[in-house]
Amino acid sequence: MPAEWDVWSQLKERRWLPRQAKDEPGHEPRNGLYMCPNHRVAFNGYSSFIRYIPTVYLFLHCFHSWTSSSAHHGKAVALDIQHQYCPFPSLFIIHEMRVRGFRPFRPTEPMIPDDITWQDWITSSGIYDSTSDSFIRDETGDNHNHNNGNSLQPTRTQTANGGGYAIPPLNEVVIEDILAASRAMPSWNS
Repeated sequence: MPAEWDVWSQLKERRWLPRQAKDEPGHEPRNGLYMCPNHRVAFNGYSSFIRYIPTVYLFLHCFHSWTSSSAHHGKAVALDIQHQYCPFPSLFIIHEMRVRGFRPFRPTEPMIPDDITWQDWITSSGIYDSTSDSFIRDETGDNHNHNNGNSLQPTRTQTANGGGYAIPPLNEVVIEDILAASRAMPSWNS
């Protein structure tokens, strides 16, 4: 397996990352993500992935292991696509591919609940204001509404069995949609 810096340079060559991204992945602030210790173990252990859904401007946390954490699976993560240090969605594509490689017999279209909600801590800690449909980022309580008039509440396509919704598998169309959304991010040009 190539070193991470080699993968990073290939991502830049293929325009999965902007030219302005740091040459070393460890020096790039948009290549980082804070998680609680339990979710970090699942993420780093290739038991879960985060998928950016460009049509609704949301990142979903999906557990892809045999023992899914149903309390957190399919819930939205507090990443604001318009924030200058939001991780590049293209990096989550690579991570999802690795998760699927480690767990090849799991469903290709993971089911998510009928009603996608925020992770519990997002609503209980007061960092999301449902009235203004925006995140509260600083101590002054200033809401940063970066959703361009689009609601941060997701839309979905119902599956035939009615037991939730399926996340579409990664294919050329889905990947290109995520990459197009990445290139439209304000941080792409910063």
